[in-house]
Amino acid sequence: MDEQTDVYELITSADNRVRNKGYKLLYMDEVINNFIKSRLASANLNDIESDDILHQGLVILQRRILERGFRKDSKVETYLTSICLNLIRSELRKRGNSKIDSWGDLPDDGTEVFDDSIDERQAERFEMLKKDMKKLRENCQQVLRDFYMRGLMNAEIAENRGLANPNQAKKLADRCRKYLRKITSENPFYKTH
Repeated sequence: MDEQTDVYELITSADNRVRNKGYKLLYMDEVINNFIKSRLASANLNDIESDDILHQGLVILQRRILERGFRKDSKVETYLTSICLNLIRSELRKRGNSKIDSWGDLPDDGTEVFDDSIDERQAERFEMLKKDMKKLRENCQQVLRDFYMRGLMNAEIAENRGLANPNQAKKLADRCRKYLRKITSENPFYKTH
C-alpha cells in the first residue's frame, strides 16, 4: 500500500480515531503549510493565519469526501493544496485585490477545485516540480524552499545559510533556479502539460 492510499484510507475510515490521524497528517504536512504561507505572503494577506486557511480546506475536503466523493484524480495532498489556494483566491476576490488576475479566475465560493482542466494541470505540474526539486542538491532545495515556500527575503536566507550578504544569497538562488530550469527543460512532462 503506497503513501497516497494510506492517507486516503485513513481519512475515509469509519473509525473517528483513524480518520483524525489522517487529517492530522495532512494538517502537519510541511509542504502544504509552507505553500499556504507563501501564497498568503505573496497576496499580502498578512491578517489571515495559514492555519485558518488549512482548517477551512480540511473541512471542505472532508465534506467533499463525505457528500460528493473524492475522485482520486490526484493525490489528497495536491487536492487539499488546491482547495486552500482557491480559498485564498476567494479572499482576494472579496477584497477586490487585482492579484487574483495573475492566479486565474475561480468561482466565488473558492471550493470548486478540479472542475476545470487548468487547475488539474497546475496540480500535476506542482507535483512534478516537487519531484524535480528532489533531484537538486539539498542546499539548493533548501534555498528554493526558503525563497518560494517560506517567503524569506535574500537577507534572511543569507543569515540562515551563513552567507556574507544578501547578494550571495541571490546568486545562490539564481544558480539553483538555473539548475532546476535545466532539469525541468529536460523533462518531457512539461512539454505536454
